[in-house]
Amino acid sequence: MLNKKLNTFKAATLFISIAFLSCKTTAQEPVKAVETQKIEISKNAKWSDKMALTLMKRHPESYMIDNAKAPKWDYVHALVLHAFEDLYKKNPDPRYAAYVKNYVDILVQEDGSIKTYELEKYNIDLVLPGRLLFNRYKETKDNRYLVAMQTLKKQLEGQPRTTSGGFWHKQIYTNQMWLDGLYMGEPFYAQYTATFENGKKFATPLLVVVAVIEFTDLLFAVDSIPAIFAISSDPFILYTSNIFAILGLRALFFLLDNFIHLFNKLPYGLAVILSFIGVKMIIAPFYHIESLVSLMVIGGVLLISVILSVMFPDKKDEASAE
Repeated sequence: MLNKKLNTFKAATLFISIAFLSCKTTAQEPVKAVETQKIEISKNAKWSDKMALTLMKRHPESYMIDNAKAPKWDYVHALVLHAFEDLYKKNPDPRYAAYVKNYVDILVQEDGSIKTYELEKYNIDLVLPGRLLFNRYKETKDNRYLVAMQTLKKQLEGQPRTTSGGFWHKQIYTNQMWLDGLYMGEPFYAQYTATFENGKKFATPLLVVVAVIEFTDLLFAVDSIPAIFAISSDPFILYTSNIFAILGLRALFFLLDNFIHLFNKLPYGLAVILSFIGVKMIIAPFYHIESLVSLMVIGGVLLISVILSVMFPDKKDEASAE
């Protein structure tokens, strides 16, 4: 009888233990799965939203980006989450803002200190995540975000520099100025100054880069003048072929590149211009077309191409604008 009671007790204990462990497992593990299941990606969504939502589904917590196992103050997360901020401006989905907030609030403590961040290493990569703090401070006026930004500004003020004034990439990389370091530190530096120091003007290493590019542009422009004299002595051709390079307007290429796709009829206009130039060269021995007339034809064709592009935009451009 006693053995029967003991066996019954053991069986009951085993059953309760299994039931308890099963409940514990089902209570903990499915949480993330449920969170990810809430994210539904529409086939009709824009590619930017599809990419963002896919990333959120793959990494439910924003600190998990780049397959991180624990929260860390890192430039990879900053790059991705800053893109989320830009996307939020186009599509104010509250999930995007919450995803950024989640990362910042995990790492920035109540006293303004930053988890995993070590100022004394002077790693310029770790300045970049500071860009995520500007919106948080603007929205909440929470002093901890301001303190964190001041800490990063303090790092830049003490960042070791080369003899020409450029930031070292890290304390351990003596006199090494990496190209990506310009992006890691300069945008935060400029935004902090514009936001909290009334836009104080000062020269940064980026100014040196721009000066070198423009000086190189000027050298190439001057170097090409003798070659033009070998082809023509027409002052109009001499001036127009060099004036843009001398003024350094070639540096505006990236500005033009951002909206040139809007002029979808421009390739047809350029085809007409090239055809006109070809015909002009063929008939040159028999008939001379004045430079002013050529300029008017080229300008007119370009103007008409731009006007037609505005009047009849490409359907793809309309869709992207929406």
